[in-house]
Amino acid sequence: MTRQESRRAAFRLLFEYTFGGDPEEIMANAKEYRGETISGFARQLFTGTIANLQEIDSKISAFAEKRSFERIARVPLSCLRLASYELLYTETPTGIAVNEALDICREYNCDDSVSFVNGILGKVSEAANKE
Repeated sequence: MTRQESRRAAFRLLFEYTFGGDPEEIMANAKEYRGETISGFARQLFTGTIANLQEIDSKISAFAEKRSFERIARVPLSCLRLASYELLYTETPTGIAVNEALDICREYNCDDSVSFVNGILGKVSEAANKE
């Protein structure tokens, strides 16, 4: 499984997590009922994002100046969470994390969310570089 495929798997898990549930159960169900392959990298992205969700959501909320956090749709929110985790907590190059998130957003959502996601990730990236 490529890193790109792992990111997409982690995105799908994060999307499912927005509906609630136990992370381990979500991964088990994805394997059992959808035949999802969960690589070590996908697991790391998913569990790492969940473990740092409070700080990640705080940053997203702060940078989504004109949009209330609660009004962010699940697809862009899952993209934002995944890429923010990579930007803040991993050594993934900024361009890769952002471009992958934008590609996923395009694949799973209307194109109108892409510019919103890109703007927020630009601010998250700046914050990550300052820390």
